Amino acid sequence: MKNSIIVPALVNQLVASPPRWLRLVAILCALCMCLPACTQAQSTGEPSFLHPPTKAPTPTLLPPKEIDLSQQLDAQGRAIAPLKIEAPDGCLHLEINQGIAVLNAAGQPGSRLVIQQDYPGQLPMIAYSVPISYAYRFGPDELRFSAPVKIIFSCLKNLDTTIISEISVGMMNDNGQWDQLSVQRDGETVWTRLESLQPGWKYILVGPAPMGS
Repeated sequence: MKNSIIVPALVNQLVASPPRWLRLVAILCALCMCLPACTQAQSTGEPSFLHPPTKAPTPTLLPPKEIDLSQQLDAQGRAIAPLKIEAPDGCLHLEINQGIAVLNAAGQPGSRLVIQQDYPGQLPMIAYSVPISYAYRFGPDELRFSAPVKIIFSCLKNLDTTIISEISVGMMNDNGQWDQLSVQRDGETVWTRLESLQPGWKYILVGPAPMGS
């Protein structure tokens, strides 16, 4: 009879004023229950960066553009006339001055050139930048030039994320290796000079990373 009175009294006291250790146990149990849900939310969350620079659904890439060089180079691979080769979306083009030799890795005149749109993907931390355009790839083979040629990014008036003086160009390969290129800015274009085009690399217009990123 005495025990039947004491036990309910102890239960009531624990419920009304639980000791500290019991409160800690309850907190730990609650955390354990929430952990799977939190982990799932992180694994299904959005990437840290959207490609291209839009929050709209990811656009479909345009088909690659292929150029036949055989009729535009002489027997030594030199450009018969100035060449201007545009990317599929018209927002990047390659300029080769007359007389510049365009050769493959074997030293023979290049036969064709493909320009392909690509998503920039997430840049490595060393870039300290974020993409503000599509990326562009050249191929299918390596091409070398006897003098530097220009790749020019236009369509800058469509960008409202940064100002032109802060825009630069980088190149990244499929292993995430990054190389910042020296650029010139001219009105509504940004351009850089290259001595070769390497398969597996993509060229990206970038802006400064937001503060705190």
